[in-house]
Amino acid sequence: MGEALKKKGRPAKSDKTIETDKVSELKYMLARKDARIKQLEMENEHMRDFLSLTGRK
Repeated sequence: MGEALKKKGRPAKSDKTIETDKVSELKYMLARKDARIKQLEMENEHMRDFLSLTGRK
């Protein structure tokens, strides 16, 4: 009976691992938002060019 009880299932993540996962997730979210902003800026630029070519602006 000197043997410790073994827990079933996956071992718990350490606090450091959880923090690293959160940092990675936030970096990914920021990168996606930056990419979306660049895409919208490009679309706006194309729309302005189109409007100026058609004489609407």
